[in-house]
Amino acid sequence: MASSIEQEVDHEFQPFLTVYKDGKVVRHLFTDEVPASVDTQTGVASKDVLINPSLPARLYLPKALNHQNKLPLVIYFHGGCFVSGSAFSASYHQFVNSLVAEANVVAVSVDYRLAPEDPVPIAFDDSWEAIQWVISHSKGEGTESWLNDHVDFNRVFLSGDSVGSTIAHNMAMKTGQLCDDFKLLGIALIHPFFWVKKGLGCPEKNVISEKTWLYACPSSTLGNDDPRINPFAVGAPSLSGLGCDRVLVCITEDDVLKDRGLLYYEALGKSGWGGQREIKETRGKDHVFHLFDPCEESLELTKWIASFLNQHLFTDEVPASVDTQTGVASKDVSINPSLSARLYLPKVLNDQRKLPLVIYFHGGCFCAGSAFSVSHHQFINSLVAEANVVAVSVDYRLAPEHPGEGTESWLNDHVDFNRVFLSGDSAGSTIAHNMAMQTGQLSDGSCSSDHFKLLGIVLIQPFFWGKERIGVEKLDSEKNVICERTWLYACPSSTLGNDDPRINPFANGAPSLLGLGCDRVLVCIAEDDVLKHRGLLYYKTLGKSGWDGRREIKETKGKAHVFHLFDPYCEESVELTKWVASFLNQ
Repeated sequence: MASSIEQEVDHEFQPFLTVYKDGKVVRHLFTDEVPASVDTQTGVASKDVLINPSLPARLYLPKALNHQNKLPLVIYFHGGCFVSGSAFSASYHQFVNSLVAEANVVAVSVDYRLAPEDPVPIAFDDSWEAIQWVISHSKGEGTESWLNDHVDFNRVFLSGDSVGSTIAHNMAMKTGQLCDDFKLLGIALIHPFFWVKKGLGCPEKNVISEKTWLYACPSSTLGNDDPRINPFAVGAPSLSGLGCDRVLVCITEDDVLKDRGLLYYEALGKSGWGGQREIKETRGKDHVFHLFDPCEESLELTKWIASFLNQHLFTDEVPASVDTQTGVASKDVSINPSLSARLYLPKVLNDQRKLPLVIYFHGGCFCAGSAFSVSHHQFINSLVAEANVVAVSVDYRLAPEHPGEGTESWLNDHVDFNRVFLSGDSAGSTIAHNMAMQTGQLSDGSCSSDHFKLLGIVLIQPFFWGKERIGVEKLDSEKNVICERTWLYACPSSTLGNDDPRINPFANGAPSLLGLGCDRVLVCIAEDDVLKHRGLLYYKTLGKSGWDGRREIKETKGKAHVFHLFDPYCEESVELTKWVASFLNQ
C-alpha cells in the first residue's frame, strides 16, 4: 500500500497536472501517446529520433517524394502551457501527420522537456538545440537520412500552437541569419500564447493565462511582462529583428488569447520588419479546437497552413537542367531584353518527326509567379515528359512594376509549328484565352499560315471574374476577396474593373468567343475551387457562341485551385497531367 505522503497532494495546476509531496507529477492532458508508424490513410511515415539523450523528436515524411525536388521542413513545437503535451500524443501526432500530408513537407516535432520538473527556460533551450541539430544537417554534418535526402534547408519553417507558438516566435527572434546553408523562411503561429500583467477580456477565462508563465518560469523577475511571453512589453526587443521573411498568425473568435494574436500581427506591421504577414481567423471556435475536434474548420486551418508553407513555390527559382528522372532538358533564353522564357525538350526525339509546341503562361494573379519557380518548372517538366512535346514557359513581367526570324535551334529543329498550343494555370489561363482571341482577330496571316497553326488552348483552373456573382460565389465571400481585388490591382488603368473583357469574357460588350483563334479547347476545373463556376461558364458559353471547334471539360473532385502546384505527386495531379497530355496528342 502506498504511504500517506505518496498520496498527499502538494499542489495542483489544473486542468494540466497534480504534484504530490513525494515529487511525483501526474499529468491529465495529452497523455495518450501513440507510436510512430506509416499512416494507412495518408501514407505519411513517422519515426522517433534522439536529438540528444534528453531530447527526443518525431520525424514525418510524406508519401509523395522525389529525390530531384527536395521539400520544405517544418519544425513543430506542441502546446500545453509549458507543463503538458507531447510530440507523441495522439492529438499532436494526428495533426502533424495531416499537415505533412496536406502540405507535402517534412516535419520535426520536438518533444521538449516540461515544467515543473524542468522549468522554463529549459523548453526554450531544448527547442534551440533542435534547431541547431537541423542546422548541422544543412552543413552536411548530420546523419539523419530523412533530412539529408529530402529537405531543402533554404525552406525551413517554425510552427506551433499556443505556447508552441511562443517558442516558435522566440526561436525566430534568436535565429536571424545563422549560416549560408540554412534559411528560416517563415513561422506559422497557431492560436499564439502571449500575455501581459494587465489581462484582457473575461476575467474568469484569464485564470490559466495569468498563472501559466508564473508557474512554468518561476525564475523570471518580470512575471507576465517578461519579453519571452509578452513581446509587446516595455523594453522587449523590437519585432523588426524577427529572423524570417513571412509570418502567418491563426486566431479564433472565441479564444481569450485572440486579441494578443491580433496585437502581434499589428505590432509586426508597425515594427519596421520587412517581411510578409498574414492573419486568419476561425469563426465560432475556441483555443486549439483543431486538436480535439476534426471538424470542417480544422481541415480549413490545416489547408491555410499548408498554403502558407507552399507559397515559396512561386518565389523560389530553380535553374534549368536535365531532369535525371524524366530525361527532359530545359534551358533559359531571352526573347527580348525584358522578356525571358524557359524551353523544355523531351528525352524522346526523332529528327524525322517534329513535335507539338506548348506555349505556357504561369499563374499568380498577374503579380506573382515565375517560369523559373519550383512549382511551374516541376509541372511543365512532367507535362513535357508525359505528352512528349516541346514547351516554352514565358516569364512575363508582373504587376505592379509593369502595369523576326528566329535562331533558336530547339524550336527550329524539333517543333511542328502547325501543332501549337497555348496553356496556363489560373491567371495564365486568362492570358492564354486572350492570346487565342487576339490570334483569331489577326488578318495578316502571321498566326494562320502554312507554317504556323494555333491548334488549341488548355485552360487549367482558369481565372475569370466579373462584377456580378454566380454560383457559390454569393455565399463564399471570404474566398472571393482575392478574386475581387486581383484585376483591380494588376490593371489599375482599366476603366471597366472586373467587367473588363480581358478578365470577364462574358461581360456585356465583350468580343464573342466565336472569334477564338483555335480548333480545340480543354478546360480543367476543380471541385473546391471558387473559380470553378467561371470555368464551367466559359465552357458552356463557348458551345453557344457559334465557334465550331471541339471543346472538353475535366473536373477534379475534392481539390482546390491549382492544387497540382502544391501537391504535384498526388494521384489527382498525375491524372491532370495525363488529361492535358492526351488532349495535346489527339
